[in-house]
Amino acid sequence: EGIDAGDYTVTAKLTSGYTWSDKTTNDVTFTCKINKAVPTITLDKDSLEVLEGGTKTFKEKANIAGDFQNESLNSLIATVSPTTNENVESNTKKTETVTGVSEGIVNVKVTFTPTDTNNYEVANKTIGIKVYKVATTPTDELCVPRTYNGSAQNLTSVTGGNGYDLDGFRQKNAGTYTISGILKIGYKWSDNTSDPKTFTCSIDPAEPNITVNPLEVKVGVGKKVAFTEKSSNTGYFKNTSGDTSIATAGSMASEETAAGETLTWNITGVKKGNTTVTVTFTPKSSNYKVVTKTINVEVLTPIDPPSKNLCIERTYNKEEQVLVAHADQGGYTLSGYRGTDAKDYSITATLKSGYIWSDNTTGTKTLTCSIDPAEPTLTVNPTSVKVGVGKKVAFTEKS
Repeated sequence: EGIDAGDYTVTAKLTSGYTWSDKTTNDVTFTCKINKAVPTITLDKDSLEVLEGGTKTFKEKANIAGDFQNESLNSLIATVSPTTNENVESNTKKTETVTGVSEGIVNVKVTFTPTDTNNYEVANKTIGIKVYKVATTPTDELCVPRTYNGSAQNLTSVTGGNGYDLDGFRQKNAGTYTISGILKIGYKWSDNTSDPKTFTCSIDPAEPNITVNPLEVKVGVGKKVAFTEKSSNTGYFKNTSGDTSIATAGSMASEETAAGETLTWNITGVKKGNTTVTVTFTPKSSNYKVVTKTINVEVLTPIDPPSKNLCIERTYNKEEQVLVAHADQGGYTLSGYRGTDAKDYSITATLKSGYIWSDNTTGTKTLTCSIDPAEPTLTVNPTSVKVGVGKKVAFTEKS
């Protein structure tokens, strides 16, 4: 029997009535051995991934008391500390810190020397260390403003950066896109992860060119004024009156309008006042944005332009004469309606505030009135003459 490791001499003695197979009967001796036991080293991790300049830890313990020695097999890639843990009790964990130095792969060798070296062997174990470079994390700060232009565009100022390449950064249509940062070999993100980092960039919809004419409208109560609208894109127009009690506008929101097609609508005055008509264009393509334009509308009291029946018949009398019955005609005033000489006079009619001509115009109107020439007095004497052949008879004339 034996307990400790080592060589043991064993003696075999024959029992009564027996001989050895070689016919001898002497005691026989031989050697037996108890080998040293191998301590069990337990590491809480099989491997570690650490960043350059970063740290990771692992724990070590053994099933018996002894000393630990920890050694990086290439300290240019990673270091380990502490390098020794002495007089460690059995099953007591000790924490080791690995620091990444430069990108690469290295092993840390853990050597355990038992306190009882007579009965236990020195044991070794390794833990694999992989050191990564630190990649810069891409964010939406890389996005550049883009507007749809019909062609593919880069949505970021770069196509990659320190330790990563970008994917999904080139797009054509308006919208929001997810851009992925994909690590290059030998890199990890600063949070020690390796999955792609994502952020979003956008292409804004373009603004279609719409033409609305006119944008300033004056219309009489009960009258209509036409306006036109067209767009550089296919889509839908909708015209909305701000106050339908003042004015209304035609509309066709449900029907598609082709690019370049001109639509003509009427604004109808309902009552005197001011309002607006909002023209909204919704493009058929999502690559273009909805745009609006505003028509300012003033509804006025309509009045007929001046007519010839306002003129008073006048004949030249050497004095200044008034050519119309009244200079103030209610919704407008007249000027240039006085004259002396016999001729045609152009009289100007100017609208008062709040009025519009019945033909929906607002400029001045002209009216022509006249002073007729007077008939002079002519005296001829005699008015009847008899005269012989070859003879003469006098007559007189004056005016």
